[in-house]
Amino acid sequence: MKKMQNQIQAIIEKTRKKYTFKPIKNNVTDVIVQTILSQHTSDKNSWKAFEKLKKRFKKYEQILKEKDSELEKTIRSAGLSKIKTKRIKKALAELKKINLKELEKEKPSKIQKELTKISGVGPKTAAITLIFGMGKQAIPVDTHVFRVSKRLGIATGKTPAKAQEELEEKIPEKYKAMLHVSLISIGRTVCKPKNPKCEECILKKHCNYYKKIFQVKKNIEQRF
Repeated sequence: MKKMQNQIQAIIEKTRKKYTFKPIKNNVTDVIVQTILSQHTSDKNSWKAFEKLKKRFKKYEQILKEKDSELEKTIRSAGLSKIKTKRIKKALAELKKINLKELEKEKPSKIQKELTKISGVGPKTAAITLIFGMGKQAIPVDTHVFRVSKRLGIATGKTPAKAQEELEEKIPEKYKAMLHVSLISIGRTVCKPKNPKCEECILKKHCNYYKKIFQVKKNIEQRF
């Protein structure tokens, strides 16, 4: 346990020097809808769909009254429009029953638990809502955070949801959002799925994956 804590602290210190980020206060409903649109597509496509949706519907109540086929046309660029239309409508209907101002007063763990009761809102979406909607700390685990945290050795869960549970417990509260953003950046630029650029990574000294690669390389060199 002590070894893991030291490793996490070292990773935090390294990333803090390069990455700065503070949670953002925003429209919670906007964040949830945008996150649903972003599922299984690129940021560019989901943002295009979100902009079209906001331009066409001035209030979310209008979406609930609109035909599914019309909403599908509006968000088509995000892909899976039929599925996302149903998810968005269900989420909006359920959000109407929640007092978000009161919910925001609760602890992040309590808020996440309540948000995941909403249709289409999983652990990642709930955590994203905390960071980018409520201005609170959380550590959503997407494909990049999942891959990097597993390679570092600070998460062992077999799914992003399980890894998120681990990281929520292990990472000090005030650094969660910063680490989320930094691991995404590292995952996109250095720690790629194939051919990761380990030698360029600022976290290589604290990475289990790199240590294994380095040891294998060292063993091979010693044979010749």
